[in-house]
Parts: sequence; C-alpha cells; structure tokens
Amino acid sequence: MAVKMLSIKAKGNVSQQIFDDFVKAMKEVIPKDNLLVSNFYEAKKLVSKLGMESNKIDCCINGCMLYYKEDDIPRKECKFCHSPRYKIGKKGKQVSLKRMHYLPLIPRLRRLYASMNTASHMRWHFDHEFKGVLEHPLDSKAWKYFDRKHPQFSQEPRNVRLGLRADGFTPFGQSGKQYSCWPIIVTPYNLPPSMCMKTPYMFLSMIIPGPRNPKTGLMYTCSPCIPKIRIDVYLQPLIDELKLLWEDGVLTYDIHSKSNFVMRAALLWTINDFPAYGMLSGWMTAGRLACPYCMERTKAFQLKNGGKPSWFDCHRQFLPNNHMFRRNKDAFYKNRIDRSEPPSRLTGEQIWYIVQNYDKISDVEQLEIEGYGSTHNWTKRSIFWDLPYWRHNLIRHNLDVMHIEKNVFDNIFNTVMDIKEKTKDNAKARMNLSLYCKRKNLELPNQSGGKIIKPKANYTFTLQQKRAICEWVKELRMPDGSLPEQIWKPITKLSQFFRDLCSTSLREDVLNKLEENIPIMLCKLERIFSPGFFDSMEHLPIHLPFEALLGGPVQYRWMYPFERFLHHLKKKVKNKAHVEGSIVESYLIEEISYFCEYYFNQTSIDAKQNDEGDDSIQQNLSIFNLLGCFAGECKTRYLDDKEFSAAMNHILINCDEIKPYIE
Repeated sequence: MAVKMLSIKAKGNVSQQIFDDFVKAMKEVIPKDNLLVSNFYEAKKLVSKLGMESNKIDCCINGCMLYYKEDDIPRKECKFCHSPRYKIGKKGKQVSLKRMHYLPLIPRLRRLYASMNTASHMRWHFDHEFKGVLEHPLDSKAWKYFDRKHPQFSQEPRNVRLGLRADGFTPFGQSGKQYSCWPIIVTPYNLPPSMCMKTPYMFLSMIIPGPRNPKTGLMYTCSPCIPKIRIDVYLQPLIDELKLLWEDGVLTYDIHSKSNFVMRAALLWTINDFPAYGMLSGWMTAGRLACPYCMERTKAFQLKNGGKPSWFDCHRQFLPNNHMFRRNKDAFYKNRIDRSEPPSRLTGEQIWYIVQNYDKISDVEQLEIEGYGSTHNWTKRSIFWDLPYWRHNLIRHNLDVMHIEKNVFDNIFNTVMDIKEKTKDNAKARMNLSLYCKRKNLELPNQSGGKIIKPKANYTFTLQQKRAICEWVKELRMPDGSLPEQIWKPITKLSQFFRDLCSTSLREDVLNKLEENIPIMLCKLERIFSPGFFDSMEHLPIHLPFEALLGGPVQYRWMYPFERFLHHLKKKVKNKAHVEGSIVESYLIEEISYFCEYYFNQTSIDAKQNDEGDDSIQQNLSIFNLLGCFAGECKTRYLDDKEFSAAMNHILINCDEIKPYIE
C-alpha cells in the first residue's frame, strides 16, 4: 500500500503536506487497528530498502574541484583557488558551502537485470536486426564498428551501450531568480524502440549544483582568453564508474536466465545542444572556428560590419567538381570561384593525437593552449578521453537536430517576415552586402539626412502578405504565391530535407542522396540571403546526413525526449531553497515505483501501452473482427441471462473456429 501511495504522489506531483493530509483522511474511514502508514516519512522509510542510493559530494564553491578522491577528502579549502570548504552553521557545526548529488550508475544498470519487466528486453538488440534499414542505433555503422573493434565486449549481449546527455535549466522560470542547475542523464540503448529513451529508463546520474552553470569565468593566458569550462570537474565520479564498467565489469544477477554474469558497459556518445557540445568535447563552438567538423579548415569569415562570423559561401566546396555553382562569380562571394575540396573529417585517433598533450581542466589551475581562436578552438582535453575506447568511437558527440532545425526555421521565418530586432536582414547585413556580393538592388542607398531606408528584398513579405500568413496559421490553409518561385522552392526543399532526415526508418541510399543534395540547397539559399544570415546553425545541416549514417535515426540522438524529461524534473522543485535535493528526493521515489510496477499492478506512473499506443484488447476470433463501425454514443450495459444465452448460441452457430469442435 505504501508503494501505491508513493506512486500516486509521484504521478500527481503533490507536496508532502497534501500526502500527509490524504493519509490522515484515509485513516479516519478505515478500521482503527490498521497497518497503514501515518505520514510521508513513514511511507518513505518503509520502502527505503527498495530504493537506490544517492551520494552527496562536497564541491569547491567556484567549481574548481570535488572533495571526492582520497587525497582531497581531508582538505578544508580548494587546492586551486583556496576558497574555504565549510561555513559555520547555526548550531556551530561545519556546513558545506556547495554540494553535488550523485546517483551511482552501476546499481541502476544492475536493477535492469533484477526486474522481470526489463531483464529479457536487455538483449533485444542481439536478437533483432533490420537488414538494409536504420531503425535503431544497433543498425548504425558506429555500433557495428564498435562490435568489430571490441569483439570480447560484443560477444556478451547483456553488456550495456549507453548515451549521455548534459544540459541546464532554470527551475524558477525566465522571470524568476537567476539559477541554473545541470542534470546529467544516462540512458541504455539495449532496449527495443518501444522502451528505449522512455522516462523509466533515463537515469538521473547527477545534478551539477547552481546557481551558476559550469561555464563560468575566464582563464587569461598568453593568447586570447580561454573559457574555463568546469563541467569535467563534476563528471569525475561518473567517468570513474564508466571506466570500472569497461575494464573490470560488475557481477550481476540476470533474473531472466537465472544466472550471474559480469556486466560491462560502454558510452557510445553524448547528446547536447551546440553550446554544451563545446563544453563536453573541448572544441569551443563559438566564433569563426565553431564547426567541430570543419575545424581550422573552415572558410567562415568575420563580417566587417557587426563583427559576427559568417558561413556565407562555405558550401560550394562540398559540390561536385564540375558543378556550375563552383564557377559562378556573381551569385556568391563576388569575383570568386571555388575549386577547393571539402575539409576532411578527422577520426577519433587523429583527434586524440592532437589533444593528448593538452591538460585536463580538473588537473590544473590554468590552461595555456597557444593559438586558441586563430588556428584552433581547443580549450582542454575532455575528460571523456580517459575512457580507453573513446578514440575508437566513430561518433563521440552528436549535433542536436532538434535545436538546429528550430534555429534554422527561426532565422528563415524572422527574415522573410522582416521581424524587427530578430531579422537577419538588418542595416548592418545590407552594409556587408556591398562588400561581399554583387546585389546592387539590395544595397543601402546613400542618405544625406542620416536616415537609413532599406530597399525591400524579394525574399521578404509585404504587410498584406504577412496578414495572409497569419490568416493561414489561423485557418490552417496554405496561401499560394506569396514568395517568388526561386525563393520558396529552396526553402521548401530544406523543409523536405529535415522531414526525410527525421524519419523513424532510414535507408543508406536515401541518406547518401541527402548528403549529396544538402550542399545544393544551402548554395541556393546563399544566392538569396545576405552573408549575415548564415550563422553556424545554417552551416551545420551539411554534416547531419553524415552523422545519421554513422549513428542511425535521429530520434535516438536528439534532445526532444531529454527536454521532456527536464520538464518532468522541473515540476519536482518543491523546496526552492534546495533545488537539487528536492529533485533527487522525488526522483528516488519514482525509481521505487518503476521497479515495483511489475510486481504490483496499477502502480505504474505511466499507463502501459502497446507499440501502437492502443490499449484495446485484440480479439482473435473471426466473429469479433467483422467490418463495421460504431453508431451513436457508446454505453456500457450488462447482459441478462436470456441475452447472454442468445449470444453464446450465436457464436456456436456462426463462428468458424468452433465448427471443428462441434463436429
């Protein structure tokens, strides 16, 4: 009963006080000599043995270090910035100034094999394979290459493949107190599509405490200032667990096969938005060298007016050598033809050769990497390189299709609608136009009075057309003829590109075609929009088909399920003075409910559904599968004895499956 009540609390996201009041009301209507718990504390204590552990690790208040390893646990102050570890509390006791909640991964992976609800599904990836179609990460080149590179690991189908996600959120909303906490989420990929990346199988590994995010401060060196990104400091316990799971493994009992085995695990990749990509990978995703694939071989340049980097005319190099766009001197960067080859994408081994001599942020007080911002964008050696197999992964950090698609849409929509303060076609963009392009009709005319009058571009709407677009949104009917054909066709093609890329089932020939066509689409957009339009988000789609070929369907590598999970966590903040602790306490109760749902019916937080999302019972007898549809309102009515007898006789006479038994 305590499990059911706690499950209801988690499902309804109710407070402890409401839970206590509900229990008090129940005890008033049931017999006095009952064993029902009296309050939330007793219920939690009763089921505590079913839950997982949560550790608290002291941190430097500036995020320089964790008081985590044996040499650091006795310290009273930070070994880098010398900030104190403790403050004196109200009762004269030492209280940690900053503390991180860490939820060990190993017990949560072992529990997957301790429950009949999940143990049999953990080897699904080994028993199922889709020939010629990419429908799951197991069909991807990265998964198969990892199997070939580490055959001893792949021989045991119960070994676990993992993905990691890191991103922050503000628990108090945009208008509330400025506070940022960063949950780190780990999810297993062994499970079938109906279970993979669902909430019960997303493990909250840690919450990096706020109020500041892990990207704080600057480390001034001999070259331009290098951002000091401290997220690696907090990831140390998780990386140590992942190393243990790879090198030694842990003894685990599999309830499905009724046997023990040594479970090992490997991290396939991370999933983040673009800023967090730079924080985890070590390649800063800002400035002219933001692209982690083109790196220092990029053709991006700094705009003279505004100073922002632009990826204008960076995509002709991806076209076939004989393509007519390569020889065009007027439609792209003026007076320039492009004969260059596309930048080669570095392998994990090649990147490791570059970064192996760089320092880790958790080991040193200052980083000095010469050439930062001019010849490279490396800020550190990422802590993920401590994993022995990391350099062998074909794809280590994923570009997030969700944020890229959204940002591309926002930029196009704000520009064609000419939304003030958001459009990419502003006065500075028109000033840059005369410097880089031959488009006299769009250049700003010389003004004597100081007022700037921007000529209307053919890719922007008039006031009447904007009203028609808003009416279309209101009535959901597509207006025709609002933009010239040479404008709307490339935009439509780009929309179709994202639709095809986000398909749940992908074929390699389709992805090869997308990789062949996306440079043409981007080049056509370059003929339309000004150089200021092309920021890093408009460039990154050039690499998305390549990543899909390596990693498989984007549904397993984008942020949508994790953003929903973050929203789920955000609702758990009941104590605003202790955000992280409030989230962890509620999450631990949810874990108990998920584990017990197999043994106690109706305790599940989310109703069980089949793959099609239909809860109805499928009838096997032909007499119940006749064609037809309902008429009128559905009502429930119980048959009397006469009606029940008539229905039975009707089945015996008309059901084909019963005739052999009658004969």
